[in-house]
Amino acid sequence: MKKLLAAVAFLLFALQVPAQVFVAGSVGFDMSSYTKTAGFDPTKPKGMALQLSPQVGFNVSPAVKLGAMLSIANQKYTYTNGYYDRTYNRWQETEQTVKTLMTAGGGVFVRVRCFEARDFSVGLELSAVFSYGLGATRDTQYYSQDLFPVRYETKFNTRQFDVRLVPMATYRLSEQLGVDVYVDMLSIVFTHSIVDQYKKVEVMPWQTEAESELDYSTATSDFHAGFNSLTSRLVSIGLSYTF
Repeated sequence: MKKLLAAVAFLLFALQVPAQVFVAGSVGFDMSSYTKTAGFDPTKPKGMALQLSPQVGFNVSPAVKLGAMLSIANQKYTYTNGYYDRTYNRWQETEQTVKTLMTAGGGVFVRVRCFEARDFSVGLELSAVFSYGLGATRDTQYYSQDLFPVRYETKFNTRQFDVRLVPMATYRLSEQLGVDVYVDMLSIVFTHSIVDQYKKVEVMPWQTEAESELDYSTATSDFHAGFNSLTSRLVSIGLSYTF
């Protein structure tokens, strides 16, 4: 983080332009749910994801902002499988998979204002962020209501680099304070990630988790535009204050 701030400060000094300091932050939230009916799709997850992104930067010109950010995110999704018991008119669950992932990282961004009308403006934000994550997939299988369920756990670590271009809109509440809306569903994203996958282990009824060893690592790259599984949020909302 110190290196990122030092790089921003050096660039401003090299450009020799007057700058105003600003602080900002955004919140992204996603929630999904399902109804267990006869037509229930077991692949649809139920859960939520929350992302917080504090920012600090400089107004290098009336239309350009440059800064650094932190990114903290937590997500938890539950997938279930089973069948609809028409005899008792109820959903009978046979398997449940819970996937959790917590990530933290930092990066830099440049924000350009493309259009302005009174207190409303539209622009683009280009950011580059590196993050590290800790996750786990927990699978529970129900063979009988009279027996303990069988539980398995697979841990994984992620190292991810994102380059993201996001359209955004800003409404100024005052000379210093503004509301920012990031249209995540229209973003253009390049992602390179490395995942360390640990071996699948059985968790006994008296255990909360079990130790495992590294199984393999994979590296993948992805490029996409618009709404898809990697961009689950529709919008993110934030505030910015200029000193």
